[in-house]
Amino acid sequence: MRKSYKTTAAFCLSLAFGFAAQNLIAADTDKDTAAKSEKKDSSKLSIGDQVPALEGVTWVQGEEIKSFDEKGKVYIVECWATWCGPCVAAIPHVNDLHKKYQDKGLVVLGMNVWEDGLDKVEGFVDKKKDVMTYTVAYSGGKGSNFEKTWLKPAGVRGIPHAFIVKDGKLILMSHPAQINEELIDSIMDGSFDPVAHAKQKAEEEAKAKAERAKINNFKKQQDWDGMIAYANDMEDDSVSKGIYLTQANVQKGDWAALLKLRGEANEKFDRFKPMHIDSQAVMMMDAGEGSKEYAAAALSDMKEIDPKDPRAVSDYMNKARLQFLAGDAEGAKTTLGSAKEALENTKDPRATNYYTKILDAADKALAEGNYPSTKELMSKMGR
Repeated sequence: MRKSYKTTAAFCLSLAFGFAAQNLIAADTDKDTAAKSEKKDSSKLSIGDQVPALEGVTWVQGEEIKSFDEKGKVYIVECWATWCGPCVAAIPHVNDLHKKYQDKGLVVLGMNVWEDGLDKVEGFVDKKKDVMTYTVAYSGGKGSNFEKTWLKPAGVRGIPHAFIVKDGKLILMSHPAQINEELIDSIMDGSFDPVAHAKQKAEEEAKAKAERAKINNFKKQQDWDGMIAYANDMEDDSVSKGIYLTQANVQKGDWAALLKLRGEANEKFDRFKPMHIDSQAVMMMDAGEGSKEYAAAALSDMKEIDPKDPRAVSDYMNKARLQFLAGDAEGAKTTLGSAKEALENTKDPRATNYYTKILDAADKALAEGNYPSTKELMSKMGR
């Protein structure tokens, strides 16, 4: 599942590990399935089409891209937003491609989309400038010309999403995480075969579909041990492995197993890190045997939270719950105070209303000597 800009931005950043996980697994499988006719439909942007010029954008970082047809150049137009967790997670990978291939003809453009507020983008890029060194532009927010001439004609409904362009023509659309060095090399040397690529992606999607069906059956039967056994048989470099193991152990309430998994995450799993386990545990699990030890481990390597970061409120809430589980109720109260201060930077009224309610519920619970899971707090709110 890829995120839609119509989803409340704060929700997709704060609590929905499930959404984040699915975004990590998900591959962009958009294909040009429209029937070809003798007369070209100018309202569509399909593989092989000439891409539109960029109009009405603001260049935030790097040199302006005036055309997409410079000989010997390959362009990646990577669509992202500050509120999109998977977009932010993809930035280091995109930057690595930029650094390796910029002198070989690859031009990377990070096009911010579906976001109202140039100041948000400029502030984000300034903070990320060491790991986001490629060209960045602001499309103009929702309803921008870029949305009208690129996103809607191409049928793009979610981000992150990358357009790959060569000789002025669209040759591939993909989730940025799936753009690897082998793919870039083949596009740049001319050996890229779009038909073979489409076949490979179709096979991968069929395999992923079968995998999802298997996992859904485990969930339906609540066969968490079966799900764990299935996941353990997967390759360690599969993002799905860490996700499935986390989901199953969370359902079992096994803090000890999650602590062990957390210790292995950085080395064993690709693009699946301890923070993904932390957010799921905080959201779904009750305190129990091993929760104190888990919380202490999570807090020991937690990075400092930037109060102006779009994810600051959810990060503070996660930290507060972990502090309570670790036995530091006073620290949890202080951190919730920081969450309320960070909430002042949230401009989405729906997100502000939601967070205000859940922070009040957390405050009330702490006053009563408890701090339940986010799931329980939400149930008390009637959600």
